[in-house]
Amino acid sequence: HYLPEGITKLRYLQILDLEGSSYLRELPREFYRLTSLKHLRLGADGPLCDDTSLIDMPPRFGELTSLQSLDTFVVGENNGLDALSGMNLAEKLDIYFKKQRKSGATEAAKANSKGKKLTA
Repeated sequence: HYLPEGITKLRYLQILDLEGSSYLRELPREFYRLTSLKHLRLGADGPLCDDTSLIDMPPRFGELTSLQSLDTFVVGENNGLDALSGMNLAEKLDIYFKKQRKSGATEAAKANSKGKKLTA
């Protein structure tokens, strides 16, 4: 299941709540165009869910620097933890590792360079 590409044309969209979309596998490739997006909820089924059906975050996801809240992030082929370095996230973030990345430790250090507290 996919989100339509047309959503990336909503340049001034600030809040996108997809919680409960437990079958959502991918976000549009040009999701980075939502430059006004401040709040993104991707949680599958709320606090009792311990996994996500998302297989990866879209390319250039780290360009969403206006993002203030994000509840789910998937480390995969397109993005590592370093994609979070330019974001000023203030809430709890669940991170899922769907693909082993060779540069994982370096990416984690870069993501944490802005004073974020990362715990596993």
